[in-house]
Amino acid sequence: MDWIKHDDEMFDLVGKLTDEADTSLYGRVTYQMMEYYWPTAADKPNATKHDIEHSQWDNKINKVVLSGTMHNKGSGKITIIGDNIFSEINKLMQRPYNHLMQNS
Repeated sequence: MDWIKHDDEMFDLVGKLTDEADTSLYGRVTYQMMEYYWPTAADKPNATKHDIEHSQWDNKINKVVLSGTMHNKGSGKITIIGDNIFSEINKLMQRPYNHLMQNS
């Protein structure tokens, strides 16, 4: 993926977009990859501005994981959907929007 332009301007734009979201939707593999890095990315000695901001956002949001093999992790911020994907996501979309700034 060396063709992707990574710079502060791009990270700032993406940050503004993700800051408006209170929930992130993942497949199992992507969720596991993200959970390996982002929860503690801000704590690393070489953390960039982007790492710190995205890590803080990631630790606040609700996460929805589409997986037939994972089971509920017991966290109120993680919802695992393995069956009836369409109807379950539809239910989640009916929840009141909970903007992150209200929770800060």
